[in-house]
Amino acid sequence: MFLNGDEIDGLDERGNRVTDDSFCLMFNAHYEKLDFTIPDATFGAGWEVVFDTADGVLERRQSHADAMKPGDKVTIEDRSIVVLRRTEV
Repeated sequence: MFLNGDEIDGLDERGNRVTDDSFCLMFNAHYEKLDFTIPDATFGAGWEVVFDTADGVLERRQSHADAMKPGDKVTIEDRSIVVLRRTEV
């Protein structure tokens, strides 16, 4: 699931366009690990792990690279969620 922080339909109290970070959520409800592919460059040129429920919300997985790019493979543990934040547009 892609949440695009650049496409928020709203204005702040001064009438300025509202923007935020963009995220990619990867859900694995299967009973085994699954490989996911980072979306193509139209969604973002770089991604970082915000959290991985397999390791706890506050810990970062050492197995995920700090800077992932489009087309990279990510292995998601069984019955877990990984949230990535776009680092480059």
